[in-house]
Amino acid sequence: MLKRRNEQGDGEIEILNADIMRFIAIIALLLMISFAILVSQKKDNNSKQLNSELIENNQQLTKENQQIKARLEYLQSQNKQHNKEKWQTLQSQNQAIKADLQQSEQQNQQLNQINQKIKAQVQQLQAQNKQLKKGSEQSQKWLSKLSLKTKENRQLKYRLQQSIQDQNKVTEKIQSLQNQLDQVTQTLSTKEKAMTVKMQYLQSQLNQTKQKKNRLQAVLVTQRQNLQHQLDQKNQQLAAKEQQKSQQTVVKTVKKQQKGFSLSFTTDQAFQQLVKQQKIELIYQKNKLNYQVLDQNTPRLIKKTGDLIVYKLATETVPKRYKQAFTQGSNITWSVVLPPNIVKSIQNIMELNQGGALEIDKNGHCRLIQ
Repeated sequence: MLKRRNEQGDGEIEILNADIMRFIAIIALLLMISFAILVSQKKDNNSKQLNSELIENNQQLTKENQQIKARLEYLQSQNKQHNKEKWQTLQSQNQAIKADLQQSEQQNQQLNQINQKIKAQVQQLQAQNKQLKKGSEQSQKWLSKLSLKTKENRQLKYRLQQSIQDQNKVTEKIQSLQNQLDQVTQTLSTKEKAMTVKMQYLQSQLNQTKQKKNRLQAVLVTQRQNLQHQLDQKNQQLAAKEQQKSQQTVVKTVKKQQKGFSLSFTTDQAFQQLVKQQKIELIYQKNKLNYQVLDQNTPRLIKKTGDLIVYKLATETVPKRYKQAFTQGSNITWSVVLPPNIVKSIQNIMELNQGGALEIDKNGHCRLIQ
């Protein structure tokens, strides 16, 4: 509509400009004619008739000029009115466009806020995904370690698989019962009265099977937990046994080469410092019972149970502080439990040398004195 009005307004303006040019041309022609008439009046007296004709033409031209002016005023008034209407419509359209722009800006701001929230959520999900991947990798490593354990672990896994198969069988039975129930529901349209009892019976069986399933699932969960607990305990036992085996192998190597080596501490102060810091364990054995010596302010004994890998000490190598604190006798023996790092360093020295005196300093470092 606006384009059509604009085209109409432009056409009327062009017509108005053409009429103005015609009016100007007519005025110029009249001036030329009037000038010619004035010249011809001086030369020829017979020009009166021509003058009268020119006057008539001039009158007609003035009438046409008045008509053109009236039309021009009319067109100008219409043009003003059209321009006002066009300006009003443009203003209303501009206001509507501004309102649309404001709405679009508000929507854009809302979309930006939503986009930012989505980005934040995506980042959180990515971080959670990384954590889950790390957890899955650790669980895979743990499972790979479990797969390499003993036959008992395999048997436990086999039991778990059997329980899972039993669960799958139960679910298959439930699915078959559900299929039977669907078939019964299809035939109920023709046999509603006769099949209501069967429907209730099947529903009760389905409920019972679901209850059995829930019970079996609970039992399976508890069995899994118990089996997992047993598996963890056995893994710990296996790890402890492996550690004992490794330490026993170290002790065996020490015993084999014991003829060429002797073990002692640099000073009694170094010995006491290691005992106080509990870097080594001093064992006081009486009547075949083991006691660990703790030395904080005053020496005291705590009972030590379990298998110990000890290195026996000569009574003269034990500091006087401990010999005076506890009773002595023929049934008393002293020994020491060394940490793995000292045992490893002793083993390395014995592998590289054939004999010598081994000394342990206050920092727990072992060296060979030739």
